[in-house]
Amino acid sequence: MEESLTAPAIVCGQDKGGWAMNRIFVSLCLAVVFGLGGCALPNQQPVMIAPAGGDGHDPKLWKSISSADVVYIGEVHNNQSNHEYELELVKSMLARHLRIAVGWEMFARSNQPLLDKFNRRQISLEQLLDQSGFKKSWGVYSPVYAKILAATAANGVPNVGLNAEDRLVHRVAMDQTLNQAEKNQIPTGYKVRPGAFENFVNLLGDHPGMTTADLRRYFAAQNIWDQTMADSIVEFHRQNPETKVLVLAGRAHVQGGFGVPAYVPQKANLRQLVLLPK
Repeated sequence: MEESLTAPAIVCGQDKGGWAMNRIFVSLCLAVVFGLGGCALPNQQPVMIAPAGGDGHDPKLWKSISSADVVYIGEVHNNQSNHEYELELVKSMLARHLRIAVGWEMFARSNQPLLDKFNRRQISLEQLLDQSGFKKSWGVYSPVYAKILAATAANGVPNVGLNAEDRLVHRVAMDQTLNQAEKNQIPTGYKVRPGAFENFVNLLGDHPGMTTADLRRYFAAQNIWDQTMADSIVEFHRQNPETKVLVLAGRAHVQGGFGVPAYVPQKANLRQLVLLPK
C-alpha cells in the first residue's frame, strides 16, 4: 500500500486548535483555543507522545503506535487535513497488520447495535449513516468520516461507539433534573483532577455573561463526555485485550492531560498515545 502519512506535530509544549460546544447548546457556540500542557499526570502512567516531523515510515512514530493500547487522534472537527490524516493512519495501521478497532466520539454507545450490524455487513454504510442520524450531524463536518467507515468495513475492523447521549449531556449542561434511567448512564468511580475546572475555564477563553455556576454546569457536561468515552474504551479493551483502539475525538477531549486519557488510567493500566495532527 502506498502511504502518505505525515507524523503529527505533537510536543510537550503548545498546540493550537478549535472546538465548538453547539452539541450542548443549539443557540450558544463558544470559540475555543487550546494549548497542550504537561504530558504526564501525577501518580498515573504517562501518556506517550509521538515524535514530531518525519513521514509515514518514521520508525519512532510506528514504535510508539505499535506499543500503545490506545491511540488517540485529537482532531479539529472542521479541519479537513485532520480527517485525511485519520484515514491515512487507519490505512497505514492495516498495512502493518495491526489488530485495531476504531472508537468514535461521533457515535453514542446507544448506536452500538447499528454499528454491530454494520461491522457484520448486515446493513450498508448508507443505512448506518441514515439510521444513526450521523449524516445530518457529524457528517456535515467531513465526507472523510464515511471513507474511514468504508475502510473499516472492507477490512473487518470493528467500530465502537464511545460517547454519551447528546440529550443527557444537554440536560446536565442546562441543570435539568435527570430521571433514574439518565442517572444510570453517568459513569461512576472517576475523580476529577485538581485544577481541571480551572483548566477548562482557561480553555474557553473569554466567556462574557457567563457566571461561575454556568461554567460549572458546562464543565460537568464535558466530564460526562470524557468519562463515558473512557468507560467505553476500558470496557472494550477488557473484552478485547489484543486489539488496539484507535480513538477519533475532538482535540479538547484528549490534550492537556485533563480529558479522556486522564480518566482511562483510573480504571485500567493501558498504554496511551496522543496524536495531534497539524
